[in-house]
Amino acid sequence: MRTPARLLACCAILSPAASAIAAANRWTATADLRHETVVEYRTDGSRFLQERGNQAVLGIAYQSSVGPGDLEVAIEHARPRLHYQGHSQNGLAIRTQTDYVNTRLATIYTLPIFPGWRGRVGLEQEFRDRRIHATGNIAGLSENYRTRWEVLGLQWQNVSGSGKGSFSLDWMSSAAGRQKVWSSGGIDPVSFETGSAEGVRLSAEWPLSQSGDVTQLLVTLHVESLVIKRSHDVAWQRNGVTQGYLAQPATRRKQFGVGLSYVW
Repeated sequence: MRTPARLLACCAILSPAASAIAAANRWTATADLRHETVVEYRTDGSRFLQERGNQAVLGIAYQSSVGPGDLEVAIEHARPRLHYQGHSQNGLAIRTQTDYVNTRLATIYTLPIFPGWRGRVGLEQEFRDRRIHATGNIAGLSENYRTRWEVLGLQWQNVSGSGKGSFSLDWMSSAAGRQKVWSSGGIDPVSFETGSAEGVRLSAEWPLSQSGDVTQLLVTLHVESLVIKRSHDVAWQRNGVTQGYLAQPATRRKQFGVGLSYVW
């Protein structure tokens, strides 16, 4: 079920959850090491391909007190190379590599609702550029994805005692995105609407050092699981002549990682 847009003040979680020690105005720089798995499925549910590998994710965020809550704006960026094992568009079994350029732009608003608990609401704009390498006689394939995620979540904070830290759980939903596909000499550029998507994301952080009332260094955890439905079939052409139909398969994306955040 899609969340009404009027309930969404801003945008989704990018950097770790809000710091265990809140600050009126602060910057946060993050560096994560994450493992990502991308699996695409045929219409009968069997696996069409799998990509997997590690990546460094860098981010920066600014948080400020606004009204009764906190507003955060953030960006993160990664350029992973994943190992591709699966099939070509023609059904041939192949092994190759895929290069991604991933960027997320976000804002998020958190609001106290109960002692120790805060509500989270926002939007996130995701840009994913994908380049599947050519191998043997099989041409490479390029794809661009543009997705807007709507996010609702809860955050729990413990700001004192030995168990100091915070945990956030977000539900993410996208009604549809846009995708562009092309292959040099093989597929003319074609754009179409992607399928709807939803997923969950867990973030946590624990302080390692503190200066005065501000926690400066934190260790972070990031877990994410997204499911994107199959798109509708669209006609594709080669040199202006229609050759057939293609679709973006149903896809599952998973990430798991740990990192460090520095706050000032």
